[in-house]
Amino acid sequence: MSGQGVALDNLGMIKRVAVAFLWLLAVGWGMNYVSVIFGTSPIFGLALSAAIAAFVGIDPLHLFWPAPARNVMARTTETMSVPGAVRHNA
Repeated sequence: MSGQGVALDNLGMIKRVAVAFLWLLAVGWGMNYVSVIFGTSPIFGLALSAAIAAFVGIDPLHLFWPAPARNVMARTTETMSVPGAVRHNA
């Protein structure tokens, strides 16, 4: 892997951590505001903000961050065939 690819991977992870932290602050601040108005426990806001920040940072469904590129060369060498060759299914 080239040095530029590693740098771009690090930049992507820095962005993920920064955005997750901003979500933690925004949702935590909003939920603390709601807990003051309605008189609920602020621990619920902390738990909800931590869960949302973790989901945004990890992003298992790739809703916020694109999926990593797959190795195209490995896939093309598997599907290449020799012209005139007969494929036998075993």
